[in-house]
Amino acid sequence: MPEFYKRWLEDRYPVWLAQGYAWLARSWRARVLGLEGLTRHPVNVLAMWHHDELATLPILVRQDLTVLISQSRDGDLIAKGATSLGYRAERGSSSRGAVKGLVAMMKAAREGFSTIFTVDGLNGPARVVKPGVIRVAQKSGLPILPFGVVAERKFIFDQAWNKVYVPYPLSRVVLAFGEPTFLPPRGDQDELCRRVGTEIDACRDRARAALADWANVPRITPGVMRRLVGRV
Repeated sequence: MPEFYKRWLEDRYPVWLAQGYAWLARSWRARVLGLEGLTRHPVNVLAMWHHDELATLPILVRQDLTVLISQSRDGDLIAKGATSLGYRAERGSSSRGAVKGLVAMMKAAREGFSTIFTVDGLNGPARVVKPGVIRVAQKSGLPILPFGVVAERKFIFDQAWNKVYVPYPLSRVVLAFGEPTFLPPRGDQDELCRRVGTEIDACRDRARAALADWANVPRITPGVMRRLVGRV
């Protein structure tokens, strides 16, 4: 294949893939809980586990959320797909560009954009909160807003370190926001990390309970959320 066409495809296929995935996700029977926590403050530092990222991506589209994406080759492709869905991408990781990435996230927060962190980092270990989200919340003075996602039926990538998953078409999916929490400007980093992890797990427990009691779940779909809240 000529180099020109190869570059052309590499530039466009992540966008096509992201748009196709977002279209497929429209078949999910998705519900959103905890809007009162989401709307309490105009700007938040959103916190989730890494394995929920693919389920979250099409639910929070077009919200001007700033996400941190690794500087790897795969990160280049993910960044193109994410920006096509209305996310703002900053680049960095725990090993390459870590300081630059966190500074960019703090700048976005101070400019009035909510940020979203996969708090167990870009490389794991899974379900262990890294201090980056703590530092951004402390430096910016913004609250951390935990959330979790649970899907009724899903395909799990068992070989991935984070066991990331994709909900099947027509699956029931619940995203539950918790309560926004302001962190003290100083404090034990390990304890604050454990606290954030516990709050994310509580959100996932709430989402799981909603799945089990589906008939009584409020009919707040992602589309209704965007109309009620506007930009996150």
